[in-house]
Amino acid sequence: MIGQPVAQTPQEQFRAQLDWTVTRLRTISLDKLNRDERIDSTREVIQSLADVGRITNGLEAIAVPHLNASALADQLQVIGNDLITCANEKVLESAASQLQHLRLNL
Repeated sequence: MIGQPVAQTPQEQFRAQLDWTVTRLRTISLDKLNRDERIDSTREVIQSLADVGRITNGLEAIAVPHLNASALADQLQVIGNDLITCANEKVLESAASQLQHLRLNL
C-alpha cells in the first residue's frame, strides 16, 4: 500500500497482510460483501489459516464456526493472531499470500 513501510520478514509480511485484510473487511459494506462469493472466499481463507495453525500445533483440524458476515473481520483477526504465534516462516509466507489474494478480490 502507498505510504506503508515494506515488510521484511515473513512475520512482518503476514502481520501487514492480516492488518490490511481485516481493515478491508471492516470497511467494506455488507451489501458488497454479500455479492458474488466474497463471504465464501473469506470463510475459506479463515478455515485454511485455522487448519494450518492447528496442524502446526499437532492438533486435528476442526471446522471454524460460520459467523455472521459482520463478524468475519474479527474472526480473521483472532485466527491470524493465533497463527503468527505458532507457524514457521514458510507457513506465514503462504498465509500472507492467501490474505493478499483475498483482500485484492474483495
